[in-house]
Amino acid sequence: MCIRDRIIYREGNEVVYLNQLRNAVNRPMLMRRSIDERELPAVKAVMGRRGIIRGVDYRGETIIASIRPIPDSNWYLIAKIDEKEIYAPMAQRFWIITFFVIAIIIICGAVITHIWRYQEAKYYRRRMEQEDKSKALYARSLIEASLDPLVTINVDGKIMDVNSSTELVTGLTRTQLIGSDFSEHFTQPENCLLYTSPSPRDRTRSRMPSSA
Repeated sequence: MCIRDRIIYREGNEVVYLNQLRNAVNRPMLMRRSIDERELPAVKAVMGRRGIIRGVDYRGETIIASIRPIPDSNWYLIAKIDEKEIYAPMAQRFWIITFFVIAIIIICGAVITHIWRYQEAKYYRRRMEQEDKSKALYARSLIEASLDPLVTINVDGKIMDVNSSTELVTGLTRTQLIGSDFSEHFTQPENCLLYTSPSPRDRTRSRMPSSA
């Protein structure tokens, strides 16, 4: 910020500037303005205004000025600064603060969105697990309801589940049976294909005697 001093006095219906003005081409004692220009701080000074005032200088710029009379003279000292120079740092701070506020809002929004999506995925995952568990319990209840030995196997022929009747028939516990090869529990393992093959052709082929 640049504060500039002016020394002025009144001569008739004009205000005379005694010192060189920074932004005007003139010589001392020759810069004059009419007292009809009421917004000029110099005119306000000779009209009796004192202290801090707001006005428009000879350049047409809005300024803030301090007016003091010089003792034992008809001169006045005016210290002035452009209003825009006062508010420029404030405007800069405003935009800096605005930038950081917007950045914080964006970051918070991204974090909240991430948390929401995580919670949503967690909810659906838990729901699917509960549904799978319910289906497994339902299938388990169907198996246990049967008095006949029942076994569920996967495509590789591994036992996935058994009922109590199967444990009674084989003499093995459920833990021992699950994960074992279904064919291991046949006295004739080759006949296992009748029960495990997904293809009717394979079942038919398994019934055919092998050629010598």
